[in-house]
Amino acid sequence: MEEMRKSSESCHATQTPSFWSLPDDLALNILARISRIHHPSLSLVSKSFRSLLSSPELDATRTLIGKPEDCIYLYLKCHYVNPKRHYVNLKPRWFTLSPTPGQKLIPMPMPLFPYEHPEHPAVVSTGSHIYLIGGTVKGTRSRKVYALDCRRHQWRMLPDMRLPRKNPTAGVIDEKIYLCV
Repeated sequence: MEEMRKSSESCHATQTPSFWSLPDDLALNILARISRIHHPSLSLVSKSFRSLLSSPELDATRTLIGKPEDCIYLYLKCHYVNPKRHYVNLKPRWFTLSPTPGQKLIPMPMPLFPYEHPEHPAVVSTGSHIYLIGGTVKGTRSRKVYALDCRRHQWRMLPDMRLPRKNPTAGVIDEKIYLCV
């Protein structure tokens, strides 16, 4: 009898429904209603959660149900003078700030920039992407162009420009990027 109860309990435990037993559309609908400020914690649950939270389908579902969520992307490059009076440049960092119900801005983790970060690039955004264009790397003008996919929080390198640009300025007109030198 005891053995039967244990086997019945273990059978019942394995049949407990989980979030992943829900249809994909329903799972997306549920996650789309959860604020982005909770995404860093939820992404630690599993690779499947992390993948779903960074999927374009989640943003599409948010828009469809009328729950889009804005956030601010912040680029900081700090420097300081250490006690020995040496000027120290810190690596530039990107942050996302998401408004909370109490109107506070809470920093959310962003991936580190995986390339050598240019000094003084043009920074421009269009659609769901932020672009870093040109600048200098170790004092040399750069041809590099990088894009941050704001939905997936992933950086990628785009094809190089024909000419290197030292301190470019960029603007967007009709979703096209124009570069001034």
